[in-house]
Amino acid sequence: MEFMRTFRAHPGKCSGTSLGWNGYYFVSVSVTDHSLKLFDAVNADMINMYKLDFDPVTCELIYKLNESKPNVAVAEFQKSSIRILQLDDKLKEIAKLDFHLTPVKLIVFNAQLEVAVSVDSKGIVEYWDTETFEFPKKKLNFEYKLETDFLELAKNKTSILSATISHSGDLMGFYGKDRVVRIYAFRTGKLYRKFSEGFDMYPIWQGDKENDMMSLDKIEYEKRMAVEKEIEKSIESLSPPNILFSETDKYILWTSYLGIKVVHLALNKVVVSNL
Repeated sequence: MEFMRTFRAHPGKCSGTSLGWNGYYFVSVSVTDHSLKLFDAVNADMINMYKLDFDPVTCELIYKLNESKPNVAVAEFQKSSIRILQLDDKLKEIAKLDFHLTPVKLIVFNAQLEVAVSVDSKGIVEYWDTETFEFPKKKLNFEYKLETDFLELAKNKTSILSATISHSGDLMGFYGKDRVVRIYAFRTGKLYRKFSEGFDMYPIWQGDKENDMMSLDKIEYEKRMAVEKEIEKSIESLSPPNILFSETDKYILWTSYLGIKVVHLALNKVVVSNL
């Protein structure tokens, strides 16, 4: 790993950032200065900055490989709207989407299918085509949400803190406010794997003396538990826990109180938990 450059993108906290699926572009938005900044990720240089007439809370680059002008989806703070912006010399708004009834928490892009997924504060999941901005019926194997397992999120009254899509576009992972990691088949919306990171699991892992990866010494365990309980009090206002697929899509990684946890999806087994 080699240090390249540091940017002070915004005077306050970055509300959202997004790295393009092929690593060419990087964008950041801030509700503090109402701005969006576009970077050349390859050469580590800023391309342009844009003033917004709304409060941005999260963003996702949704451009195709052959597009010279990247598009970005930006959600409005405390609103249910998503703005689709074209990043040219001048900022151009292409569309305004109103699928959701409550504020949008995050947006992820499936580059293989050219489909975006947005999730709101109630855990409602919406799929939409990044060209037509409509439900991509021909690209999926379901038409109604009742055919998927996404309704479990609303039923459990949990919101999604972070999300990721596999490089193949076949799987999608959510890290929920209820501390449950859920992996879905993207085209069907069916639950493929489910892993609990809840506090009720910690004593079980700690008591498993045969599995060194899942246990800590007593003092370290109690220290980390205290930190986790403090985080829980304001978990939605802090930076969300990371979750992502490995380059081969064989593993999924997320942050836990043990460290970085790595799970082999086919074996349904934790292979590393203390990086």
